[in-house]
Amino acid sequence: MPTDTRILRTLAEAIDVPLGEVLIRAGVITPDELAEVQRPVAASRITPEQAADQLGITDPAERKVFVNMAQTLRRTAPDDGEQQLAD
Repeated sequence: MPTDTRILRTLAEAIDVPLGEVLIRAGVITPDELAEVQRPVAASRITPEQAADQLGITDPAERKVFVNMAQTLRRTAPDDGEQQLAD
């Protein structure tokens, strides 16, 4: 039976403990998962070069294509978060 997070929120408020800590102690999430969602989005952004490193793209030609494509996609991304479809 899944844990009802509304009950855990009420418990956290009643005992004056952060909800994240209660979720961890209840086994709903791990400390790493909590840290992941608490990390600001801007801090988790990486450069195309860093992404290529993490993906193991080492061939200079493939790396250049990857970085250029990532930069192009970043420039053409819509501001409202919706995905653009190719014509």
